[in-house]
Amino acid sequence: MIMKKPEYSRKIIKITCVLGMLCSMLMLPYTVHAEEIAQPTEEDYYCNPVAWDEDKEETEEEDGYIRFDHVVVIDKIAYQYRPERDDYAVVAFDHNSEPYTERTTVTLLSEVRGKPVREVKIGSGNGPYGEVDLIIPDSVKKVDIRKAEFVSVTLPDNIKVKNIKILGALIQHIYNFPKTKTLSGLENIWKLKSFEIPKGTKKIGKCFLAGSTELNHVVITDSVTEIEGRAFAGCENLTIYIPSSVKKIGKYAFEDYEDYEDGGYGGISEIYCEKDSVAYRYAIDRDIPYTLVKSGKSARKVSKIKVRGKEVKLTAGQKKELNYEVKPFYAANKKMKFKSSKPSVVSVNAKGILTAKKAGSAKITIQAKDGSKKKAYVTVKVK
Repeated sequence: MIMKKPEYSRKIIKITCVLGMLCSMLMLPYTVHAEEIAQPTEEDYYCNPVAWDEDKEETEEEDGYIRFDHVVVIDKIAYQYRPERDDYAVVAFDHNSEPYTERTTVTLLSEVRGKPVREVKIGSGNGPYGEVDLIIPDSVKKVDIRKAEFVSVTLPDNIKVKNIKILGALIQHIYNFPKTKTLSGLENIWKLKSFEIPKGTKKIGKCFLAGSTELNHVVITDSVTEIEGRAFAGCENLTIYIPSSVKKIGKYAFEDYEDYEDGGYGGISEIYCEKDSVAYRYAIDRDIPYTLVKSGKSARKVSKIKVRGKEVKLTAGQKKELNYEVKPFYAANKKMKFKSSKPSVVSVNAKGILTAKKAGSAKITIQAKDGSKKKAYVTVKVK
């Protein structure tokens, strides 16, 4: 809840309104400058019920609630003003509002009351209630998400990897992860099923994606030369392709993972690699199941697009992501293009997300972009 604003804030707003009216009557030019807009104070605070406090330096816990001072709540999002930095951080989703009843795309504001939003810092218990696709604006330079749940998170352009920490979160998809020489910042992403290694990556950092138990398929790109210790440890459902470009694999990578809460998880399911490669020898030495594959991108074209559920039923306004699998999972280029036979009934975007618009039926075509000409089809019926 937001407490009442201090008296001086009301006076500033009242004076500003009076000046504006006078200038309008006299036809004089008048501009409201950013410094004239009152920012929230300690008396403007927000409380969210949570299990525990992740950061006691920034907030304080009272009667089972975490309190955030200097807060403005806009469209169910709590933006905290930071006077020492003269900017805002996103700290919570408002649990005093109604939950999201349908899958909803939430785009955070880049500016609040004339000040930039530069950080997303969502801790345990402060994520949304309901299915949310979170889009973070380019004004944000630091992202710290812990133990919050999202369908997807789209990171801002030009953010640096060193400023990303997503730990112990339940996120199905992470989009727009920045290009970098060393991958880091992601660990224990429990609902994540796949992750695309950015082009140009040279090294997979320590503990990267360790404990991500639902991670299913990962393809290490040919630019990677090193995988550090404990990377992908405890990803017990993971099948991974490792090219011969990888010359060094650190201790305990892909193996068991100890978790201070859940006890731990087993090692990965299987390694796909080329004969006599470092990955091949690593798998043999540590008794990790492996499958040999032929070298060269020409041997890694899409052979099949497998659709899970060839008929989808939606209601008008509903959104749903296409569910399909590309084989082999280590295909060099798994990019797809999507097309709807009747966009007025069902549209589909570049990420394969369907949007039902009105009653009717449409056929969705999924086609590989690697020149293999492989296609798959899905029928969508809208009520």
